[in-house]
Amino acid sequence: MNTTRSVLFALLSLGFLAGCGGDETDDFNRLQEEGQAYHAKGESDKAIGYYEKALAILLKKLGAEHPRVATSYNNIGLAYHAKGGYDKAIGHYNKALAIQLKKLGAEHPLVGTSYYDLGVAYYNKGDKTKAMTYLLKAKATYLKTLGAQHPSTKGVQSWIEALK
Repeated sequence: MNTTRSVLFALLSLGFLAGCGGDETDDFNRLQEEGQAYHAKGESDKAIGYYEKALAILLKKLGAEHPRVATSYNNIGLAYHAKGGYDKAIGHYNKALAIQLKKLGAEHPLVGTSYYDLGVAYYNKGDKTKAMTYLLKAKATYLKTLGAQHPSTKGVQSWIEALK
């Protein structure tokens, strides 16, 4: 799994929660940092535990449909993906995607990222048809939001070419 992407999502989560205030924010930040540290070391089970505790804070503070919650689900999905738990990863990616579509709209780069993550998870699970479907959606979203020359667009294109 791409550690740079998981770091990005952790940082996005931290930045999204900034300004909420209180001890819960400090707890969230600490839990996210611990989860990220374990994820970076390849200790996915420990990372998942910390990410899930951080998610519980977000759910309590912001509600189930907040875009910050989507990022947290994605972090959990990344950790499951890293340990080969593709079905669980797909479940978390789908939760993130549903929130993103509802709250951010179909033409948002994070929607493209969720499509990408789903595509890679389905590929690793062995379902190349679903992988291609999601990777094509990711590409279309990235083209609209980031342009053809963006590294994310080029990255998803390389996956699509490899699947052909």
